[in-house]
Amino acid sequence: MRRGPVVGRRFEMVVTSFFDESPEGDRSPIPKPGYSIAQLLKRFDGDEGYITDPDGRQHPLSLKQWAARDPHRTRVRIAFLSPPAQEEPKTA
Repeated sequence: MRRGPVVGRRFEMVVTSFFDESPEGDRSPIPKPGYSIAQLLKRFDGDEGYITDPDGRQHPLSLKQWAARDPHRTRVRIAFLSPPAQEEPKTA
């Protein structure tokens, strides 16, 4: 099956959060998946900002829902989902 080019593809941003069990949180020398809330607060210079998808479109992200959590031990994973490529129309 041949796949055609992706035209007008739109990514959907999916954000999941988890708690980092290590006592050091984002201060640990071991790399962790995703971003800590503290890292994003610094990146956004506040509790709201934008994440850019692979096509260059910006998606808003608010950190307000995690305001009561430890910002160094609460991490978020950000993923972008896209629809499958459309097949090219068949010609007779």
